[in-house]
Amino acid sequence: MHLNAAATWLRQLAIAAERPGVPVELGDNVCARPALFGDELARLSNDVAETDQIITDDRPLKPFLSMHNREPWGSRAYGEDPATWGKRLSTVLSMRQILMLAREDEEPWRNNEPGISYLDGIKDLPGIDDWVSKRAADRLARARHAAIQSPGQAGAVHHLQRRGRHALPHQERPRRRDLPQAAAEGRDR
Repeated sequence: MHLNAAATWLRQLAIAAERPGVPVELGDNVCARPALFGDELARLSNDVAETDQIITDDRPLKPFLSMHNREPWGSRAYGEDPATWGKRLSTVLSMRQILMLAREDEEPWRNNEPGISYLDGIKDLPGIDDWVSKRAADRLARARHAAIQSPGQAGAVHHLQRRGRHALPHQERPRRRDLPQAAAEGRDR
């Protein structure tokens, strides 16, 4: 990701907005906010780079999200009963969780238990190769919904609702006849 480049561009945009080509007071919304967004992107860029380094270097993470509760994460959390923990456990971790689990300053956990690299911690999750983020899943669901709602898709909407499927709509087509039967009927003519 090129978040640092975007941050620099936003800061330059903020400076340029201080002196537009035509004298107009653009105010803080136009001048200051891009600089603030740029600073936030720079911090985010550092966090993304650190998370990438943790994963790339196979740095060990704490084996539990909470050492006090011994709350597992990744493959070890999959299939656990949420009632036992009072919540659904994390299988695929967020960037913030990875950064937190890689920190050594909070608890002296390494003396008690070995750490787990992130990729080793999630490798046995079912469907991990097809995983998409919650944001991507929401965006895809909105796109499917919009496609279903478009004109000319009434048959597809009915088909998807009737079958309970979550797929892109398609035009209903008559079924192909069985090839041997069609060939036999063709010879009879």
